[in-house]
Amino acid sequence: MKPICRLISVFAACAPLMMLTACQCTYTVAPTSAPAVASGVTIPVNVTASTSTCAWQYQSNAPWITVGPDPDNTGQTGQGNGRVLVTVAANQGASARTGTATIAGKTVTINQAGSSTSGCTFQIAPPSQTFNGGTAGTGTFTITASAATCGWRAARSSSLEDTVNLTSGGSGGAAEERFGTGTATIGYQVKAESATSPWPAGGGDIVVRDSANQEAGRHHVNLVH
Repeated sequence: MKPICRLISVFAACAPLMMLTACQCTYTVAPTSAPAVASGVTIPVNVTASTSTCAWQYQSNAPWITVGPDPDNTGQTGQGNGRVLVTVAANQGASARTGTATIAGKTVTINQAGSSTSGCTFQIAPPSQTFNGGTAGTGTFTITASAATCGWRAARSSSLEDTVNLTSGGSGGAAEERFGTGTATIGYQVKAESATSPWPAGGGDIVVRDSANQEAGRHHVNLVH
């Protein structure tokens, strides 16, 4: 991303003395919206700035949403590229609610489910994929939602923590979890078997939950030595 620059003329007694270049900072924020389960969740939001010197701020616009620095982020929060954590408190009410946060001048919308069931259904296909011989590979599965507004989260089980990273699909997420609304295809990477990436016997599951935090389906990553 390139900074937007403009020339400013400086005059004295109607005679130009110098020409200054002023650069306007621009920002991209991702994701700009995310579903949240009724029990509450923490969502990382990434900021990309046009230059490393561009400063930015963040704030919550709802009492049940807080925004703060990400302690695991290697960037500098508030300047240049960085990341903050949007923490959503539990929703004790039966009705869904919507709130926002302002990050680097951009609005991030949070749609949180009520404590009752979501009313959405999901289909997971294929139900499993097999990887053999300790060799690295990639896999995908599709979450088909009953409506485009149905929110979901897909998270790897603890047995896959050192072996499988979720890489794509939905509105955003990280290696351990993806989130989104409606139908989406989730991509993941299986690491080659090693001392630091052991393959658990039989593999493990990537579990899909709806916006009310109810299990909606599973995709099994079958690891065969």
